[in-house]
Amino acid sequence: MYKRMLLIFLYMFIISLFSISPAIAETLFIRGDANFDGRVDLSDSIFLNNYLFKGGSSPGCNDAADVNDDGKVDISDGIYLNNYLFLGTGSPPPEPYPGAGVDPTIDELGCGVEVKEISVSKCGGTSFEGNCKRESNEINEGPGGDFCTYSSFEECCDYKTKSTAIAYGGILDAGKEVARGIDTCKDSEILKEFYLNCPILTTSSDSVDYVEKDCNDYNFDDTKTYECTNGQVIEVIPHFDYGCSDGACSFDRVIEVKKIISRQGDSDYCYQKKNKCNQGCSQGEYDCDTNSECATGLVCLGPIGGASDGCCKEGQTWDTVNFRCNDCTTGTCCDVNGGKFKSSSTICNSNTGVVQYSCKEGVCAGNDVWKRVEQQFCSGTSSSCNGRKDFADSVVATNCGGSQYCSGSSQWVTTQLSCKNVQCTSGVCCDTSCGNYAFKGNDLICDPKSDEGCPWGTDLGSDTGKRLGGIVCSGTASTCGDGPLRWKDWFVKQDCSNVQVCETTGGSASCRNICFKNSDCGTDEWLDQRFCKNNDVWDKRKNWVCIDGGTKSSSCDASFTDQLWEDCKETCRNGACIVASCIDNDADGYGAQISAQCSKQGIDCNDNNAAINPGALEICGNGIDENCVNGDNLCGETCTDAIKNQDETDVDCGGVCVSQGKKCVNTKSCKIGSDCQSNYCNPSTLKCENAPACSNECTQGATRCSLANANVKQTCGNYDTDTCLEWGGDLTCQYGCSNNQCNTAPPQGADLTITLLAVQYPTTPIAGQDITMAFNIKNQGTQRADWIFWKLDTGSPDSDPVNSLGLSLDAGKSITVFTKIKYATRGTYIAKVIVDYQNTIVEINEGNNELTRSIIVS
Repeated sequence: MYKRMLLIFLYMFIISLFSISPAIAETLFIRGDANFDGRVDLSDSIFLNNYLFKGGSSPGCNDAADVNDDGKVDISDGIYLNNYLFLGTGSPPPEPYPGAGVDPTIDELGCGVEVKEISVSKCGGTSFEGNCKRESNEINEGPGGDFCTYSSFEECCDYKTKSTAIAYGGILDAGKEVARGIDTCKDSEILKEFYLNCPILTTSSDSVDYVEKDCNDYNFDDTKTYECTNGQVIEVIPHFDYGCSDGACSFDRVIEVKKIISRQGDSDYCYQKKNKCNQGCSQGEYDCDTNSECATGLVCLGPIGGASDGCCKEGQTWDTVNFRCNDCTTGTCCDVNGGKFKSSSTICNSNTGVVQYSCKEGVCAGNDVWKRVEQQFCSGTSSSCNGRKDFADSVVATNCGGSQYCSGSSQWVTTQLSCKNVQCTSGVCCDTSCGNYAFKGNDLICDPKSDEGCPWGTDLGSDTGKRLGGIVCSGTASTCGDGPLRWKDWFVKQDCSNVQVCETTGGSASCRNICFKNSDCGTDEWLDQRFCKNNDVWDKRKNWVCIDGGTKSSSCDASFTDQLWEDCKETCRNGACIVASCIDNDADGYGAQISAQCSKQGIDCNDNNAAINPGALEICGNGIDENCVNGDNLCGETCTDAIKNQDETDVDCGGVCVSQGKKCVNTKSCKIGSDCQSNYCNPSTLKCENAPACSNECTQGATRCSLANANVKQTCGNYDTDTCLEWGGDLTCQYGCSNNQCNTAPPQGADLTITLLAVQYPTTPIAGQDITMAFNIKNQGTQRADWIFWKLDTGSPDSDPVNSLGLSLDAGKSITVFTKIKYATRGTYIAKVIVDYQNTIVEINEGNNELTRSIIVS
């Protein structure tokens, strides 16, 4: 017992040696460390909130709590710290931060730590048990045992231990409270585990769980805000709720507590809305007491001071029954039930008395007369019918039948229009154009005619004349035959010379030459129709004769005579002299070759057939020349009489005479090319001529794709009047032309083209300035194109931009390319952009890959 009392006395003496007197000392601090725990975090924000609004502990260092360094500790410091720590919108605290230091700002605040003596009886007892423990795990005879006495714990009431004081026991600190550093959660509190070791008389340590922090202490409410919506003024208070998690206080959620301050109709609604939300009541909201409680442009109407005053526009009235702003209460354009002006689309007068008419369908047969009536609308700002005027939809005023039409125009007029009867609807002398349908006048020729003659006489030098005219319309009928024949004045058709006279033949007038001598009529000529006569060669000769020479009645005539062409030494055969011997193979009295000494009767054209010889009877049309004269003649055909008596195209040539060698010379009449010795009959003049030279000859029936249009196929043939073959018969191919034929399906493949080339910026380029060019590449083909390269030719010696990475475009897609160029000097340049400039992509059309434009550089 004595030893125990001695220990107690000694312990109390030691305590007296370590008692600390109150003192204030300057120290370093970190700005924002409001609870002075050596770091800036959430706990500092909570500490400030508790201190400012809940009566919590004062800051140990006011300079540290002055987060924004404005010389005072207030709500702005908590907001500053929250913006920086949690919202990411604020700046860090001023120096000293983040490290500890002294305050560089001179103000009334300071920084010191106040240490107070803590008595054993702070919580009303000397025993630790029952004051600070909770969830204790006592291994031995109690917290610390009977010989382990504790001096005090800071704020150890109600199990809220912010920090634990030193527990003195035994001899000179032989017993201490030792924290194990293990934090656990119990409800919303953090429990810290301690060892209590008093080794003088105890054999083992005790462990006790103490309440270190109550996370509910961190809960706080933020600044109130207000919402004014749906006729209510609502107070909103955000509450920040904390809890315990993994042995630490953590932010859980934000709870908004809303409370309705005032509702529409309350006597202070507009006041509260204006005061809390800085919004006056809008049109139709109530209750207001002054104009200032209404939104801009509105006034407070009604029994001011009552419970039914509303905010309305100037000129409106307040409806105390329906609680609304009335624009009006009576009038044509007043919606009495709603108290509003009717809209500007409301018709208030369906007929102002103004009526318009029109042939709006046209003036063709059967088109009706239409009318429309003017109507008036409400203005939307008045109860009177004083708005815009407009016309209602048009309706048919008069229905014109098929034999009538609307007489007027398509414009709307106030004059009433009518249906007009048609005079006629068809016929050459009927004007069938819409709006007319009348007989054409008698000055219109309906059956054109022409006449030729010699209106100025038939003397030498008199010209030929021609006049135009015809039958004119009668003006009373739609047919042409009812009118008279009228002629216009004569005009010169052909200017006849002094050696010509006007002559009319078969209704055609021409200048005829008069002759003075035979040579004026032409040059005598051989007709190259040689034949054998008296064993000599004879020919037809044409000889010209001038009859009544030198008079206007003179005429030329030609005579045809047989004349000796060549005197044969022996005999003549087939129009040519021959030398022959006397041979008669078929013993018919005619020899194949006959000489002057031969006794045979004549030349046998087939000396191996006795039935064929010059003396045989010709059988017409059997294909055999029995008499050896001009082949197998048709019966009665004569090609040697100088007369056009059968189907010859001219005298003794052409027709079946061709088979007898009688072809026409140039200038002779013909029907087909085989009629002529030149084998060319001019289809225009039907005269034998030399065939024209062909420069564009092709192979008959061959085809090709047109050189001018890749979608057209051409065929080789004769498409004009000459004998030459040319390309023609153009046929448009639906899917284009390739390999000389029309494609039967759309071509497959890519087809790149440039659809745009423009100066993007600046629109007025300057020499030496960077110019942004834009151009558009489009794939208008049917397949995707890859590795597309382009080149921009600037038109100047400067380098031309190209793309180094190939582009890709799906079918039907396009892309706009931007590139920069520069011109060193002023001038006008021709820029050209080329897509697939290396020609590596097979395209449907390789000819549309370029686009140029002019660029003026100032």
